[in-house]
Amino acid sequence: MIYGQYEYMIIDPDKLVVLPQVRKIKNAKIDEIVDSIEDRGLINPLDVAKLSYEELKNHIKFLNQLWKKNTNIDDFKPIGDFYYVVIAGHTRLEAIKKISKQKKRKVEVAVKIHKVKTSEEILAIQLDENIYSEPKLEERAIAIIETYRLGIINGKWHDKKEFIKQNQNRFSRRVLSDALVFADLPIEIQEYVFSRNIPFAVGVELGRIYPLIKKYEADHVESNTALEQSIKIHYATLLMELQRVKNISAKRALSKISCHAKYLNDHFRPKEELQQEMFEWFKDGAKRQEEIHLKILKDDYNKALRALNSMPFEYFVQLLNLDSNCTGFDHSVDIQYVKILYHQYIREYLTNQNFKLRKK
Repeated sequence: MIYGQYEYMIIDPDKLVVLPQVRKIKNAKIDEIVDSIEDRGLINPLDVAKLSYEELKNHIKFLNQLWKKNTNIDDFKPIGDFYYVVIAGHTRLEAIKKISKQKKRKVEVAVKIHKVKTSEEILAIQLDENIYSEPKLEERAIAIIETYRLGIINGKWHDKKEFIKQNQNRFSRRVLSDALVFADLPIEIQEYVFSRNIPFAVGVELGRIYPLIKKYEADHVESNTALEQSIKIHYATLLMELQRVKNISAKRALSKISCHAKYLNDHFRPKEELQQEMFEWFKDGAKRQEEIHLKILKDDYNKALRALNSMPFEYFVQLLNLDSNCTGFDHSVDIQYVKILYHQYIREYLTNQNFKLRKK
């Protein structure tokens, strides 16, 4: 047997298929990679899968279901009868495209073609790539989550325990467990973490308290629609609180999550007689209970929203965009208003600085 023998191909990078799943992870070293490629060339070729129309269509269908996307195969153009889909090397490809744009000239890139046809085979390569390299925690989590979900669909394993047991030789139980509890978060929150807005470790802890948040919200609402909305608003409010301590330390954020979990657990402890009477009053009218709880929840949310005035402008906008995804609330007017205030502050600041310089 010969190891490391692959088919290679030279291709226009713009003709490669890059599937827009959840890969929004920022790479702070992109400029270093650009310099490295310009100085020493591309040391490791990009890894691609050569897929037929039906094979790519099936893979896109799986990713759309998993990440709630609406990617359409017609958005991509084949080369001959096949599509060349990037499996690994997304950052290298981004760097090459950046070089091409900077130099204002067309470039070509060498790719290594893997003989894979299914989502399961593609994800296996991505997982192996995570074993041999030192990937970002977020990238490793994406590969693990995708592999777990596909295995559930195909009946390869039936629950998280079985998945961890079958894959613990690839990764530690802790790594697998962290990825799976993170997978419980609403997709909007996962994407917010993948974009490096908060540390992955904080995202994992947010995932750990998901069952507790769900149980808490289910105790206050009746319909599934209201439950889903309540969970997202709950997370949006908590994230805005966490964002306020973002620049202090991840430790403070984790401490805040721990305190919040204690608060939720306290809710399920035995109540005093008066509290029990109040609970029975709520229980008598499920709809009234649902409406009152959502009002209280939104009041807490608005209080957290007002507290964001002390945050840097870019964090404020990021959180409002996340909140729109989670709650459906339109914050375009809020963002425009904040922009006006921000530019007004900058003008006043510069005016004051010029006045001080003239006095000197």
